[in-house]
Amino acid sequence: MARGRPKSNLSRDEKLAKKREAERERRARRKADEELRKGNQQKEQMRYKARKKEGKIKMTKDLTPRELRKRRKTADRIVALGNDISNLESFVNALGKEDSAIKLMVITDSDMEEIDDKVTVSTLIKAVRSTMKVHQCTWNKHSSTLHFNSLSCTECTPGMQCAHYNLGIQRVFRVDTSQTNNTVPDELRPAEDVEPSTLPNSVCPTVGMSRMFQNPSIAEGTWVEVQYEQNWYPGIVEKVQGENLMVSFMARSTGNKSFFWPDIPDRQNVEKNGVLYVLKSPPQPISRRHMLVEEWKHIDFLSRNCFPS
Repeated sequence: MARGRPKSNLSRDEKLAKKREAERERRARRKADEELRKGNQQKEQMRYKARKKEGKIKMTKDLTPRELRKRRKTADRIVALGNDISNLESFVNALGKEDSAIKLMVITDSDMEEIDDKVTVSTLIKAVRSTMKVHQCTWNKHSSTLHFNSLSCTECTPGMQCAHYNLGIQRVFRVDTSQTNNTVPDELRPAEDVEPSTLPNSVCPTVGMSRMFQNPSIAEGTWVEVQYEQNWYPGIVEKVQGENLMVSFMARSTGNKSFFWPDIPDRQNVEKNGVLYVLKSPPQPISRRHMLVEEWKHIDFLSRNCFPS
C-alpha cells in the first residue's frame, strides 16, 4: 500500500512564507544566470501569447460589463461564504478557482526589484514648476531638453521653445557614473564666465556684423541674438526664407539682464548677416515670467566691441 505524503504541522501563513522564500531564491538564481533568465523570459512570453491567443487570458479593459459584474460578485460571494482572505495571494488564488477563464497576474516585490535593477539612476529629472498648467510637452531625439507649454501650439517647431505658450524648459541629463567618481554631471555645474581674452581676435570684422560661428546653419527654432541700436535682443527664428529670417523677439526687463515675452508679439524680418550671435541653448527661466541668457557676458562683450557707442 502506497504511503501518502506526511502531513505538515506548519500553519497556513508559515507555508505561504516558506513558498515566498523559495520563490525569492529561485528568482535570485535565475537573475545570477543570464542565459537561464533570458530562456525563462522567452518561455514566459511564448506561454503568455499562446494563452492570450486562445482567449484564456483577458485584460481588464477587454472584459465585457457582464464579466466585470461577475468578477465583483465572485469576490463578494467568497467573503460571504466565510472564506478568509488575508492577503493578495489568497485573494488571487480564490478568484482563480472560481473562474479559470480569466487569469490574474500579480506583480510581487521581487518583480519590482528585478525591474529596479534595470532602471538606471543616471537620468536626472528635476520637478517641473507649474505642473497643473502644463498642457503640452515637446522634445526631439537630438536634444536633452523638455519644453512645456500651457497650450498646444501648431505654429512653433516641436522640440523647440514655443514663442506663444511657453511655460519653461527642463534639462534631462544622462551621466555615465562608471566613468567618473563625481556624482554631479558637468551640465549641472555653474558655467564658467567667458573672459574677453578667450575670444578670437577676428571676432568683429571691419565689414558686416560679428559672426562667432562659421557657416552657421540657422533653421526654424534656432535662438539668435540681434543688435538694435545699443542693445542686443534674443529671439527665436520662426521662419527661414533664403537669407531672410522671421524672428520673434523677447523684450528687455528693467535690469537689462533678463528678458520676457511681450504681450504683443514682436516679430521682425532679419537678414542672416545681421545676426550677432547664435545661442547654444535657449534662455533659461529664472522666475515665472523672466528668463536669462546664460551667455549674456559673452554677448555683451561682442556688443560693446562690435557696436561701440
